[in-house]
Amino acid sequence: MITSTLAEVAAANLLATYFTLGAASPGSRIWHEPGFTACFAEWEHPICNFAANVKLSSEVASRLAQLAGERPNFNVYTFDALLSSHNCLELAGFKVRTRLVQMAWEPEEFAPVVQRPLAHPEGRQEIAHFMAWQFFGNQTADYRARLAETIVNARDLELVSFFHGRELAAAAMLSCSPEEILGVYNLCVKSSLRGRGWGRDLMLAIEAMAWQKHQTVILQCDASLKQWYAQVGFTQIGGVDIWGLPHERSLL
Repeated sequence: MITSTLAEVAAANLLATYFTLGAASPGSRIWHEPGFTACFAEWEHPICNFAANVKLSSEVASRLAQLAGERPNFNVYTFDALLSSHNCLELAGFKVRTRLVQMAWEPEEFAPVVQRPLAHPEGRQEIAHFMAWQFFGNQTADYRARLAETIVNARDLELVSFFHGRELAAAAMLSCSPEEILGVYNLCVKSSLRGRGWGRDLMLAIEAMAWQKHQTVILQCDASLKQWYAQVGFTQIGGVDIWGLPHERSLL
């Protein structure tokens, strides 16, 4: 059954995943202050410059605005299931950059039918570079290399993929925290193969993996992808807001 508790667990999975990635970024550090936990690094990417676990007050919002004002990119994550009001962030100058939809798939009586076999983490570095290219192909080679290094270093996150011949066709990052939840991140398909069912087949394979372990699959996506994920059995359970100061350069 889809419940608010599931949305809270999904939020916890996302935070565990983001802090794992943040900690894996070279030169990063994570620390706690009253009202939030933050990750900072010299690299400007939002993957390692953000705050979450936010318990809002005017003082906390002002402190977050101070930290964000010192950095080219700094995101604050809030969740529908964990926060009742955003007024403090708005008064401190933050604006919603992006709103993501939280979705969940729950195991049914019969396992999903898998069309293609998954390739597992023995090709971790190759998968990481593939992800970096698919999401940030317009960035510099150094930028993509840093992102790939971060993904490779986040050893607690499993990488799975499909091959088309000898080349990667599709890939995703998986996060199992807590153990009854399987989070899906960075799902991507090679640009020349999109629209041919590779993404759908990858999701079905992930669902089959979760079915065997009695896990619920969760993910966050742009609202434009909500219908696509609904076609593979996902239901909306909540939302995530990504906040930033207007002057920052968004790299989402």
